[in-house]
Amino acid sequence: MPWEALGAELPVGPGVAGRYLRLPVVRPDLIRRVGRGLRPGVFVAVRELTVAPALLAVAIQHYATHPQHRAATGTTAEYARLRHALTAAAQRTA
Repeated sequence: MPWEALGAELPVGPGVAGRYLRLPVVRPDLIRRVGRGLRPGVFVAVRELTVAPALLAVAIQHYATHPQHRAATGTTAEYARLRHALTAAAQRTA
């Protein structure tokens, strides 16, 4: 799914079952669906992640709203920068 399909809102979840984050889609025309039936929204499975779903949601929101940081995703420097940015944001809202 392209980043341009996502909105700036925080992904919702993981819900009662703790299995999925629901992504905020603003451009459904950019999303290619596979399989049968239509599921409302786009979901990311979080049940078997080694990261807290809330942290993943904030990271997705960050990249959706800061496209200039996407190219560096996966690098050691970007991980450190993202961790610092998210920690600073959490301290401001606490």
